[in-house]
Amino acid sequence: MSVLGLLGLGLSAYGSYQQSKATKDAYAQQADVERQNKVLAEYQAKDALVRGELAIQSHRRQVKQLKGSQIASMAARGLDLGGGTAADVLASTDIMAEFDEDTIQTNAEKEAEGFRMMGKNYAGNAALLAGRSGRENPLLSGVSSLLTNADKVAEYWYGG
Repeated sequence: MSVLGLLGLGLSAYGSYQQSKATKDAYAQQADVERQNKVLAEYQAKDALVRGELAIQSHRRQVKQLKGSQIASMAARGLDLGGGTAADVLASTDIMAEFDEDTIQTNAEKEAEGFRMMGKNYAGNAALLAGRSGRENPLLSGVSSLLTNADKVAEYWYGG
């Protein structure tokens, strides 16, 4: 093997080292991105719950307006609001309003849980990528490249 051959062998080892280092750095960077995605998913979960509460408040305002209209309409027709059909209509409005609020709350909680599950997935991916980064060994890759071609070096030194 000539001096150029040895130089090529050294460059190959250095290339293996650099490639392994780039892989290690890429895994580490991807792990950082996944950790940040987990944080963002938690923000989204909290936002879903806040939006759910705001939707409930808005719904309550609408129900109050509806009940006000119902009361005004029934009173204008001279109906007794304390009993009979008028009381049944108002009670039905309250029951439906509560059902709607429960639905809004449940949907907000489900959306938040979906984001939290995504966050758990991001955390798992971050751990996996961090582990891969930790196991990547650039020095070992470079030395391994040299040892793979050690027979060519021995051939050169011993004139074989």
